[in-house]
Parts: sequence; C-alpha cells; structure tokens
Amino acid sequence: MSLPPRNVPDMTNAAAFGWAFDDASNGLSFAAVSMGQPTGGPTEEYESLFGSTLIRPSDPNATYEWVDALESDPAEHTPLANLAHSWIDGRTNFAEWYFPLRLPIDLSAVGGLAIPEDGWQAAEGLRAFDGAAIDAPILAVAAALAPPDRYEPLRASVAPVGAGRPSAGATRDVEPGFRVVDVTDRTHIDPLTAADTVDNPVPAAVLEFVLANAAPGWVTPALP
Repeated sequence: MSLPPRNVPDMTNAAAFGWAFDDASNGLSFAAVSMGQPTGGPTEEYESLFGSTLIRPSDPNATYEWVDALESDPAEHTPLANLAHSWIDGRTNFAEWYFPLRLPIDLSAVGGLAIPEDGWQAAEGLRAFDGAAIDAPILAVAAALAPPDRYEPLRASVAPVGAGRPSAGATRDVEPGFRVVDVTDRTHIDPLTAADTVDNPVPAAVLEFVLANAAPGWVTPALP
C-alpha cells in the first residue's frame, strides 16, 4: 500500500486479507475480488505503482477491522471465507491452479488453435491444429477483464455443435451453441468465489449448461 512500516496500522487478520485482495485496495486487477470494506479507521486515496487509484489506511494509530462482502453497504460479492478456502482446501493452493505459468505461455503461442502443422509450435509439442473443428457447446462468463464483445470473434471461428450432442446442429449465434453471461459488474475472480445469492447468475448458468449438455448418469464418489 506504499506505506512506510511505521505508518502501517494494527489490523485484524480479516482486515489484512481484505486489504490485500479487495478491488478497492489491490492494484492487480486479475487477482482482485469485491469482498467488502474496511472499518475501524479512516482511509485515503492514493495513486498506486500500477497506475490506478486505490485506498489505504490513513491512521497509523487505529485498529482496522473488515466488513464482509454480504454485510457491506452496498453488498459486494465474495465473502472472505470463500476466498480463504480457495487457498487452503485441496492438494494445492488457488494461485497454482488458477494461474500456472505454463498456461499463459502456451496460450500466447497457440492463439486460435489453428497453427500450421509445420510450424515451430508443432515441433515443440503444441499440436493445436483443429480450432475450427471445435464442436462442443460453449458457455462464456464475461467478467470485468473481458466484456461480452471480446467473445464475439470466437463465434465465427468454431464449428456448429456436433452430432451426438444434445444440442447437435446448433449454430453459434443461438444460446444452445454459444451463451455469454454478462457479469462485468464483477471482478475477474468474483465468478469463481462469489456467494451463491439470488443476484448471482453464474451458478445457475453453469448448472443449466451442464444439465443441458451432459448425458444422464451418476457421478462416481471419490475413494477415501
């Protein structure tokens, strides 16, 4: 927060977590969530090193606490506990699963999934030749970093939904073939971590997509 150590005030664990990740105080937009607001002392605006206007605590003698997302005014989307669990549950932490370095490197090399078969990418094992033949239905969740119009070029670059699928033959200009859910009022991460509330369209959209496109059957429980 660009504060000298002597000006960093006392704060609860919840406040420290909130200051670190809330979109009002975290300059890394790809790692920010809307998770409530600080309380217990005054705040001030400042220009961050990332070129954005953020807030930070302004009273080094105060003890800051945190108002959780659903209790803040206005209410926000991601409760502290949801984001905390994403870091501690499972075999690895949220950052490793969410943003492994290999993923953006490979994606930058195979954009469009239609590289030449004699290209250097293929020689390095990135054999992404058949992007235009993708025939699976697509659900796109458009959050803050990628508005709905960013997905439009994809409609023309993939095939209609393929034979044998529940929505076989659907073209990409109708929802059974290509649906975009507009949640650009939320941060890049909020769709993954937000509370399942009545004003959150993402869980229902994902469930509807799965039920519409998966064959009936059972999920085999994981062995202990």
